[in-house]
Amino acid sequence: MNIANRRLIEDAVTLIENNLKTSLSLDEIAKQLCISKFHFHRLFKTITGTTLISYVRGRKLTSSLKELQDDNLKIIDIANEYHFEYEQSYERAFKQLFGLSPSAFRQKNCVLTIVPRIDTSLLNDISKGIVITPWFCTKPKFHLAGIKTLINHIENYHTATANSSAMDFYYHQRSLIKNAVNEHLYYGLVTYYDYNTADYYMPSIEISEPFDSNPVFTCQTIERSDYAVFRYVGFHSPEELTMRLLHEIYEVIETLWIPTTSLKPTRQYHFECINQHICKEDYCEADIYIPITC
Repeated sequence: MNIANRRLIEDAVTLIENNLKTSLSLDEIAKQLCISKFHFHRLFKTITGTTLISYVRGRKLTSSLKELQDDNLKIIDIANEYHFEYEQSYERAFKQLFGLSPSAFRQKNCVLTIVPRIDTSLLNDISKGIVITPWFCTKPKFHLAGIKTLINHIENYHTATANSSAMDFYYHQRSLIKNAVNEHLYYGLVTYYDYNTADYYMPSIEISEPFDSNPVFTCQTIERSDYAVFRYVGFHSPEELTMRLLHEIYEVIETLWIPTTSLKPTRQYHFECINQHICKEDYCEADIYIPITC
């Protein structure tokens, strides 16, 4: 199985660009890249926010703008050149994407928002997958319930203490918590204690109402905040998202992003969020939420 990495996406983008005037399909791309169709579809949609079919269609339509500027070329011939089955299919897709017909574009020669070639500089390789440069959001106040433990950094790196506690919580403890918002949405909350030696780690799930902490579970309210969200994608199970692998993700954040941005992390906490309904035995997505001040 291929490792999810930047080279894989670069090869896919090159393959698509070289075949805009063919009927290139998901099956054909996956076959040429020697990767399963499922893995490529998930990876591509996670990185681009759209499906392969939509992206390829958008690139075809964007590329066809050059031919449309030549009044000597018939629209039906341009549609055929880019392997649209019918002229009407081309015109319908063109209007859906750009908001006007091909003939209207010729007459107005106006500014359009195009579908650009994917910029792979937004992707960062680590040993088992890809870290995607952040998107930004505001998340309202919410409540987490879990088991909070003080984790020593050195011990955790060598023995994967946090990873073991996360799996124990998810598979054995979370079902005991009432009022879960989504019991399949796992949160790994890291509250900073001593930056160099130890932090609190709380494997948890979101709950609808807060409760008084008890001997087993801790309830913690996270106030509304703005976040930079880094997405990690790897072709492995979420159980393999160990401290060593997370350390690589944080290295990307600390060395490549933080020194170049004007947005400042609050340095109070951060959390990992994993939707187990998306993950499989050989596929993992994890979002790292870093609270920021804008």
